[in-house]
Amino acid sequence: MSYKPSALSLWHPWIWCLLVSMSFFGCRDYTSRLPPEPVRPVSKAFWFSRPELPAFTDDLDRDSLQQALQRSLEYARRLQPEQRLPFGDRQISGMTLVQTLEAFQQVFATASTTAALQKAVRERFEVVQSPGRDERGDVLFTGYYEIELEGSLVPSARFPYPLYKRPPDLIDVAAMPSMQRPVGGGPGAPANQGQGGPYYTRSEIDGAGKLRGQGLELFWLRNPVDGFFLHVQGSGQIRLPNGQVQRVNYAGSNGYPYYSIGRVLLEEGRLPRDAMSLQGLRRYFRDHPEETARVLYRNPRYVFFRPVAQGPQGNLGVLLIPGRSIATDQRLFPPGGLAFVQMQQPVFNAQGEITAWQSAARFVLNHDTGSAITGPGRVDLFWGSGPQAEMAAGHMQHAGKLFFLLKRSS
Repeated sequence: MSYKPSALSLWHPWIWCLLVSMSFFGCRDYTSRLPPEPVRPVSKAFWFSRPELPAFTDDLDRDSLQQALQRSLEYARRLQPEQRLPFGDRQISGMTLVQTLEAFQQVFATASTTAALQKAVRERFEVVQSPGRDERGDVLFTGYYEIELEGSLVPSARFPYPLYKRPPDLIDVAAMPSMQRPVGGGPGAPANQGQGGPYYTRSEIDGAGKLRGQGLELFWLRNPVDGFFLHVQGSGQIRLPNGQVQRVNYAGSNGYPYYSIGRVLLEEGRLPRDAMSLQGLRRYFRDHPEETARVLYRNPRYVFFRPVAQGPQGNLGVLLIPGRSIATDQRLFPPGGLAFVQMQQPVFNAQGEITAWQSAARFVLNHDTGSAITGPGRVDLFWGSGPQAEMAAGHMQHAGKLFFLLKRSS
């Protein structure tokens, strides 16, 4: 079956407007490790009050769902029972989150058929639908993955580009009392600062070498494009020359908002819309190396990393489960919450190429967030690692539906 654009495809006008205005396509650095910026109050009509309930089918294996549920419970059980969590236009408690997850875990373990599962979900859970970005409740689904790169512990002609750990003088301004904030930390300033004001930009760090010689290098990569894509994904595996693999995860940012390099190339007419994907951007920089610095520096945001023994991890500090972990705006949706999605997923041929997109539906857990994942109409699906995960994440830009589940009170 060949792929034909439809109402669910990336050619839908509102999706393209959104893609051009945001990052390409998920922007994965985990800003929610810092206190989030205030989000505008949501209206009382935030949720569709009486959604048409979906058929609760699931296209993935049971083990992955059980693992994802367990990860959410690990997080939820660390919360104070009375802690308040966002749930659209209301709040729920940490205890309610635990009860919801435990109730679904019980239902999932005892329901022997799809029909039994659907009956139990409808009876025991309140199902609410995100309003999305239009009157139909369409939500834009994008994807991300754990990137794999070659690197080294020492610089060389082959590996000249540094990957930095978090600088000690980087200040989380949003976490400080207002009276203690440094000069330059007022309204409109980047979220993170140095001792004297806004922190260094990408061009100052990579171009002017403002962090050079301070012993902050974790690894050395082949080029700034590899580093940039690692910044976007937020986690990765670094394969060293001896074959050893080291994992890294987000440790902070310079606080500047992300500016889409895809938008730059589209507006300048240098890359057509049908080539706008992670893979298309890689090809562009490979074919036009002289453009690399100019285009990348248009995005002032810079991300710092830390080594981790296991990964990848989302902003909740739990390991992500491929196909089950999603990222949403956690100022609106409960961290660790149970959700159900209807979306599109790729069909691959024997050569690993995407030949079509087909409907998919499954239960997922809200394990993550990202700097471009804002508002009720955005979901980023974690695909895992490897070539197919990279291909799926790089091309996923489709509309779908998002529902959250909440245990009914007795």
